[in-house]
Amino acid sequence: MPEEAIYQLRNITYHYPTGEKALDDINLTVYKGERLVFLGANGCGKSTLLKLINGLIFPQQGSIFAFGEMINEERLSREEIAFAFRRKIGFVFQNSEAQLFNSNVWNEIAFGPIQMGLGREEVVRRVEEVIEMLELGPLKNRPPFKLSGGEKKKVALASVLSFNPDILLLDEPTNGLDPRTQRMLLNLIKQLNKAGKTIISATHNLDILSELSDRIIVFGEEHRLVAEGSSEEILSDRSLLIKVNLIDEEFHSHTHGDGHRHFHVHA
Repeated sequence: MPEEAIYQLRNITYHYPTGEKALDDINLTVYKGERLVFLGANGCGKSTLLKLINGLIFPQQGSIFAFGEMINEERLSREEIAFAFRRKIGFVFQNSEAQLFNSNVWNEIAFGPIQMGLGREEVVRRVEEVIEMLELGPLKNRPPFKLSGGEKKKVALASVLSFNPDILLLDEPTNGLDPRTQRMLLNLIKQLNKAGKTIISATHNLDILSELSDRIIVFGEEHRLVAEGSSEEILSDRSLLIKVNLIDEEFHSHTHGDGHRHFHVHA
């Protein structure tokens, strides 16, 4: 059975308002149900690409197709098209605080379902289900701005999961998380993927690649795509990782018994 393409990006080029190039001639297809990782050093353009496929910004050159329809500023200015598009996609920002604005955690999680026009009973059901899933019960009456970084990340994820999108976009998903919360998040991503969600993540963290991806797209510092492969293929290519500034000459790696590769510097 052929794979279903949910995103097709053709010759995408994007410049920041300052004129600095963020992405250069990007061609990419994303398939339904896959776990795709954009891998690269800070500043290579991977976060910008997440924003482009979420329709938050638009390229100066090239075309983006999502679910078989072209996505551009003109089309997303039409309310019915924007609503149909945005309800399918959930974005968890690297800085979770940027997307939290409600008076307490319960209202934050309820915001998406309410905007979808769901009835009160369904909103309550979804909110309570997500609160239980992410173990947020003790936090539900607290203001988001008073939470720790890890707690904010969990609430941001909950606010996305409550409207049940088909696609999850995760920008540096494990940044700022303690080991227990990081493990919870990685396990949850696997569960969501098994349930049919498409997961697209951006990261520079090599240690989580094998758990986060089926396929990895590597960005070079010239803001172009330079490689593609499985986590095993990418992590085994030491010269590539040095070239794209993800490791230096003194970095070494070893593989644990569970198959996970760990990167470190020998003193």
